[in-house]
Formats: sequence, C-alpha cells, structure tokens
Amino acid sequence: SARPLIIEEPGYYETDRFYEANGRYSAVQTCNTWVGETLEAGGVRVGCWTPLPWGVFWQLPNSRT
Repeated sequence: SARPLIIEEPGYYETDRFYEANGRYSAVQTCNTWVGETLEAGGVRVGCWTPLPWGVFWQLPNSRT
C-alpha cells in the first residue's frame, strides 16, 4: 500500500504537517475537500462539499464542542 510522504518543511504551527499530493489547490478544492473525500472513501459520513472545516468536522463524534 502507498505510504504518505511527509514534506520535511516547517508548517504554520508546531503540529502542522505537509504531505506530497496529486491535484491542485484552489478556493473550491481545498485541503478540507481532500480530507472529506478521503474520509468518505473510508465510510465516514461528511458533508456533500467540504471546502471549509465544519463540513468535515460536523459529522465526526466529539467535534461539536
């Protein structure tokens, strides 16, 4: 199976990580969209379009605190 390739550059914050990826980033195709598509492929229910974080987090347990 494919393993994520971490980019060894500092992130914006101490806990940030950047990974090699295919595709393009835009206002309608964001990191949240990529995460939402991946979670959905794994059987997790997410919003139908997830350009912003709450479209991803809203369906996850314990994320509405």
